[in-house]
Amino acid sequence: MSRLAIVCRDAGGFGGVSRHILEHSAGLARAGWEVTVIAERMNRQAVQAAGVECVTVPGWPWGS
Repeated sequence: MSRLAIVCRDAGGFGGVSRHILEHSAGLARAGWEVTVIAERMNRQAVQAAGVECVTVPGWPWGS
């Protein structure tokens, strides 16, 4: 089985990027890939419902 990681800052909304990540990761998981989504913020239930592993990483304190 092949492995793939999709890394982004925000996979937690209902916008285009989040939907794009969920659709691609779910499709790759159905095709036999082992997919992990790594993000600072994410909709954990939606990612896990897609059959994908999810990892949350801490944010970087850019501001003051």
